[in-house]
Amino acid sequence: MDFQFDATAGGRRLKFLAVIDEHSRLCLTIRVGRRCRAEDVVAVLEELTSLYPAPAFIRSGNGPEFIEQALRDLV
Repeated sequence: MDFQFDATAGGRRLKFLAVIDEHSRLCLTIRVGRRCRAEDVVAVLEELTSLYPAPAFIRSGNGPEFIEQALRDLV
């Protein structure tokens, strides 16, 4: 789980949250938006755990979206 960044032709920033299963290499979701907060990451994880079994471990980047209290409360 990590973010990628790009920009539109007009120069506005886009942020992509990609969640990939490392075992199967299946991309579980890609969320695109202008911004993404910790609460948005939690919502994506909750949605994914309603569709797939919860993983034993989650590997993520170390951006502020992944280290905020909202994510710590999820665990």
